[in-house]
Amino acid sequence: MNERWSSEEEKLQAALHAAAQNVSPGPDGLARIRRRTAESPWWRNPVFYGVAAGVATAAAAVVIAVNTLGTGADDLSVSPADSPTSSQTSVPSQEPTTGPVDPTDADPTRDPDDDPGDDPESEPIDPAEEPDETEPPATAERMALPVYFTVDGQVNREWQSVTGTDPLLAAADASLNGTSFDPRYESLWSPVEVISAEVVDGVIEVDLRSPVELDADPELADEAVQQLVYTVTATAAMPLVPEVDGAVPVRILVDGAPADDLFGSVDVSEPVTRADQIDVRYLIDIDSPAYGADVSSPVTVSGVAAVFEGNALWELRRDGEVVDSGITQTEEAFTFSPFSIELGDLEPGTYEITVMEDDVSDGEGPEPRFETKEFTVVAP
Repeated sequence: MNERWSSEEEKLQAALHAAAQNVSPGPDGLARIRRRTAESPWWRNPVFYGVAAGVATAAAAVVIAVNTLGTGADDLSVSPADSPTSSQTSVPSQEPTTGPVDPTDADPTRDPDDDPGDDPESEPIDPAEEPDETEPPATAERMALPVYFTVDGQVNREWQSVTGTDPLLAAADASLNGTSFDPRYESLWSPVEVISAEVVDGVIEVDLRSPVELDADPELADEAVQQLVYTVTATAAMPLVPEVDGAVPVRILVDGAPADDLFGSVDVSEPVTRADQIDVRYLIDIDSPAYGADVSSPVTVSGVAAVFEGNALWELRRDGEVVDSGITQTEEAFTFSPFSIELGDLEPGTYEITVMEDDVSDGEGPEPRFETKEFTVVAP
């Protein structure tokens, strides 16, 4: 099945790419830790339900197109702009740098090729080795990439601005070795070198250097493999990798040779496809604002969720105090579907937005899943 782009999606991919070109992570970005309070979870408070019951919200347009990442081509994540293709297998000439990506900050009218970030430390080219003029060397640039980590053993996406020349390699390395901006997110892998990641005969080949080890409970070995598979397949579905059209499987190599298994338990002797997202994906994902992002008013929260009857509760806090709350609905129920929350004009300051499942068990079942993002509203 072919990936088709609407005019809105084309505008979005340009916007995300422009945002990636502009993002520079602040020196304190990873040090910002969310506030925790000792009070009982707000979703257990009957007062909230009394307030929320009177709130009727309609699902607005989502800012991340094709947000419901499933196992088919139409469900794959899509995102920004043109970039060197994965056939250009040169490793980035500098360590990849990452930053959170907030799609709402982008200027869709800006040419994404305006500022391709050169590498100031690159060695001069020997004239005898100078490439043909028709094949100039790839230039490192910022790319907005869908990087998957895990929350409570389930995969979840974080859009990151990564500097490099090869989107597949950069995304795989960021997932397995990078640091998420959201402190709840983590990788299930021990650090491992990603030698290459490229599309070969309709299959994504990811070559890892041994040792390849799990940094989690052995029961999460399958989820660790899916963390990598979801990352590279989502990246391959973007126009950054134009030779891929639709869903493709992933072949995992170790030291250049096909691996029979990973972590001593996961069979990877054949190319691996995405597991059904309802089985491996965290049920709530806030795409925008990104964790730690600076935004301006009016503020819109958007993401994707698979929640009972399409209902999700939300709460906005500032300095530990609730300033707003309500109910939002996904576009479809019982499947991963977009949601949107209009917060309107907010005073400058740091806020925390939480979106969570409605507890239909009335406290008798498991704790509802939730997603929290901290963001800062800046003065105009």
